[in-house]
Amino acid sequence: MWKRVLWSDETKIKPFGNNAKRYVWRKGNTAHHPEHTIPTVKHGGGSIMVWACFSSAGTRKMVKTDGKMDGAKYGTILEENLLESAKDLRLGRRFVFQQDNAPKHKAKSTMEWFTNKRIQVLEWLSQSPDINPIENLWKELKTAVHKPSPSNLTELELFAKEEWARISVSPCTKLIETNPKRLVITAKVRHILFSLSVRPQVKVSGQEKGDAMKLHCQVYGFHPRPVDVKWMIGNDEVHSYETTNVLPNPDGTYQIRVSAEVTPKDGDSFSCYVDHSSLEEPLLIKWESPRPFPPAVVIGAVVSIILIFTFTIAGVIIYKKKKNYSAAGTSDTSSDSDKPA
Repeated sequence: MWKRVLWSDETKIKPFGNNAKRYVWRKGNTAHHPEHTIPTVKHGGGSIMVWACFSSAGTRKMVKTDGKMDGAKYGTILEENLLESAKDLRLGRRFVFQQDNAPKHKAKSTMEWFTNKRIQVLEWLSQSPDINPIENLWKELKTAVHKPSPSNLTELELFAKEEWARISVSPCTKLIETNPKRLVITAKVRHILFSLSVRPQVKVSGQEKGDAMKLHCQVYGFHPRPVDVKWMIGNDEVHSYETTNVLPNPDGTYQIRVSAEVTPKDGDSFSCYVDHSSLEEPLLIKWESPRPFPPAVVIGAVVSIILIFTFTIAGVIIYKKKKNYSAAGTSDTSSDSDKPA
């Protein structure tokens, strides 16, 4: 389920230092020695603000923003990068986008854009930036960016984009695989899990049982848990059926199977009805019974087999008669030649 989420965030990167505390072993009264300090410049030396996104399939394009980020600039970033990133990462049309609750993210124009593009946004808890797995990548990025010691903001931007693109798929996948474990640490955070809606997949099949037919409707890969599944005959519900409990899958989604034993008659139409919160309208998956061969085809096949068998027997009989006649003729000729002149 989490593999379908596209995670995003913005972060500020400075030319010097990595915005984190660093500790060293030192002797007393040596706190200000050069080897124990991080070089800075007056007024902080400036900084850059970048936006980026990633999924379990890797990182995508990083975008630098000029000036203060507002709703309009954020909307431009989404318009130019979001759908392209989802496509490059092969997340499918029904991917889920994650963003925090910053005002620019929740602006009316931004939310209308999501609605018009039919993009599902993951509901996010307020004051919860540390549970976004992208934070781990930001930390690695800033450490890597400062190793070559960029001398200006242009170099800083270049190094940041190069290092972001260099992050391999493996750490991204690992972060997403361990993300549910972090999210379920507290009951409050579990709320996030239930804000993600995943469409169910449906598979119908039938199994003959004498004159009856056992129909199975397998519904799987959906979230949240509540779901309504039943068999229908025409527009009426099949009242006698058996169902399993809704069972969890390893990826956080659920599955259920509903079966019904029926005796199909001419004109009967059976369908599996599935209703779930992720669906705009219920699904109705029709069961197609195995089509028997038409009577004309069956009769034709039987006649063909009989004819082939008849001709084969006739051929064998004729062959044997010819063989016996030939043998008799040879015997008579031999007898005549043995008579004295």
